[in-house]
Amino acid sequence: GRNLAQTSGFVLGGFVLGPLVLALFVRIERRVRHPLLPLTYFNRRNFSTPILTNGLVQCAYIGGFTVAPFMVKALFGYTTRKTALLIAIRPVFFSIGASVAGRHDQRLGARFIQITGNSLLTGGTLLTAFAAWHRSLPLTVISLAVVGWGVGYTRPANTAAVTNAVDMADVGVAAGIQNMVGSLGSAVGTTVMLAVVGESTDGAVFAHAALAGTAIAIVSIFTGSMIEPMTRPAD
Repeated sequence: GRNLAQTSGFVLGGFVLGPLVLALFVRIERRVRHPLLPLTYFNRRNFSTPILTNGLVQCAYIGGFTVAPFMVKALFGYTTRKTALLIAIRPVFFSIGASVAGRHDQRLGARFIQITGNSLLTGGTLLTAFAAWHRSLPLTVISLAVVGWGVGYTRPANTAAVTNAVDMADVGVAAGIQNMVGSLGSAVGTTVMLAVVGESTDGAVFAHAALAGTAIAIVSIFTGSMIEPMTRPAD
């Protein structure tokens, strides 16, 4: 496809039209009798906070996931096949973390699980920075496992917090908004970290990208701590 400069009319037009379209959407939602999603839900902490947290987590997680193959190939000279097998550690441990969280949700609560998982994401992403700086393959493997397990551990509780904060009739739309914000976070994280790395093969540059992800993950710990125990509203 065609590469567009940051000052391109299409790029600048997106920055201008985006907020205007969002404002128009909010105005319409406030005036119609049957809105797509009642905007009052955003006043509920256990709706807006998990959604924001999910966006931050995806920003750090997917941003790092996008950069990881370039880092492995640049620092260790791996082939595409070996790189793919190594990066597969993340989704494997993601699945393990999610399966464990499914048994902990009712007993430990969404806030504890979110803080724990996001702390693992932060620690694992910081470990990635050390791995890149020192060109350490063992640290890279450990960081992939820790980050994957941490994000997988938070996912069921995060989704449950959002769906429990809305009426049953609105669960589908609420989950859609959660996924949309997660996708936006992923896009931002991918853009930021690829911009940091650029075409460099220097371990220090990959470390800087990981540190940017660490900063975002730290914020997700604080937003995750704002989730409150609650039950589903009565229909």
